[in-house]
Amino acid sequence: MPFSPPPPRRKLRVLVITTPNSNRHTQILQLFATPPMQHHFETPTISPAIPSRSIRSQYNLLRTAHKAGIIPQEEWNAISTPENLKLVKSDPESLLKCLKDVPITPRYNNANVHYCVELWRKAKGLNRGRAVLACVLAHLIAMKTFVESDDDKFDVLLEDNVRAPISIPASLLSNQEDGGKEELYCECAERIWNTIQTSEQWEHESGRQCHLRYYGWLGSIPNLEWLLHHYIPQTSFPANNNNEQNKGGGGVFPFPSFVVQINNDNEDATAKTQPEEEKEDTNNDDDKKHNANTAGGTPIWGAYAYSISSTGYQSLIQSLQHDVGAILWKGKRMRCYLVKPIDKILPRRILSTLGDELEEEEQKKGMGVVHVTREPAFFRAPMLSSKIHPQWDEGFCRSTEYQLDHYGSCGRLDWDDLWLTTEEAEIVAYKKKSSCKGENGNDGIWLTLAQLADLKLKEGGKDGDA
Repeated sequence: MPFSPPPPRRKLRVLVITTPNSNRHTQILQLFATPPMQHHFETPTISPAIPSRSIRSQYNLLRTAHKAGIIPQEEWNAISTPENLKLVKSDPESLLKCLKDVPITPRYNNANVHYCVELWRKAKGLNRGRAVLACVLAHLIAMKTFVESDDDKFDVLLEDNVRAPISIPASLLSNQEDGGKEELYCECAERIWNTIQTSEQWEHESGRQCHLRYYGWLGSIPNLEWLLHHYIPQTSFPANNNNEQNKGGGGVFPFPSFVVQINNDNEDATAKTQPEEEKEDTNNDDDKKHNANTAGGTPIWGAYAYSISSTGYQSLIQSLQHDVGAILWKGKRMRCYLVKPIDKILPRRILSTLGDELEEEEQKKGMGVVHVTREPAFFRAPMLSSKIHPQWDEGFCRSTEYQLDHYGSCGRLDWDDLWLTTEEAEIVAYKKKSSCKGENGNDGIWLTLAQLADLKLKEGGKDGDA
């Protein structure tokens, strides 16, 4: 049976994780208020972010984890009774004593303590990792809204750190014959619909279902090069052609379910692979091993633009309910627990639970379970300070710049093709100007927002003196 063409396009619905009434919230609303985005998207629905300070106390952590759907309902019913909460006010350490008569939910490691007890024991000593845990819980809460919406379903789940191409790329303007349609065109929406249609075509031909779909993603430049020149040509759907200009664009490819180990002596060689869970047990400092500039490690980062199926969400929650270690883990030689970030939890859990039915080779590739667009519809905002990895902001920008230039079927994108705030556009302009001057080895200089403000203040002072 041939694959039927898609129905007439409707407006896309997005759910955005952000802090209400914050600067980032305002910027997201401004992005989607531009005429091209308004024509193709409904006004974003907001899912509140979780401040890390809000989960410092035992009760607030457990309450938020319950909203995220990972705490057994029987345990929460006992904890949240008015009698127990009244008792806690006089004796804060007594919150979990009420669980003594509640059966322990069976878990993978035959744990002999309640889920809430294990979660608090592992999470109470977190410091910087608390922000990562807050991010994980915010995503889980948003996913619940995403799949359980009573209205029309959502299409994309976003973080508030994204920017999008909203008009015809500058590299294609000379090829446009009918300029009258330009104001209704939205490159971001086109890329989303192309990804959905291609992924659904694969589902139709294979008889399998994709449960997680990425519309935006990133990686270190060496890993982006490896994906572009080796992994994507071998695994993408539809099969990539030999046209050099079309090497990175169009279609989808399976999420690489392994850690990449690139041979530094010959980076053009096929990367060696090692299962991620095995690699994780041998590393006691993940941040030092995998950063925004080096080769190897997890090939794809980010959970800032994706969609998840109802089946995928249920399998993810069930997996987390059966294993606190899927969120909080500690290696053999580690003193403290670390939090697994959501961009590692999400694909790994779905691949491990819903990928079992696939053949071994397909399971390694993730085909039929997790699809990644070859043409990202959303990109990380330039120098928008990360709340978790601020030391990587400049590396994120360099990777995004490479991705803009290489991952497109019809033409390259540039920062100027994205909707940016005034400050972000000034940062990009300064970087380009400093690059032309040969500063920083012709790579240019990326300013932080604070450095930009200082520079403008100094320039304003010079103008005043003149």
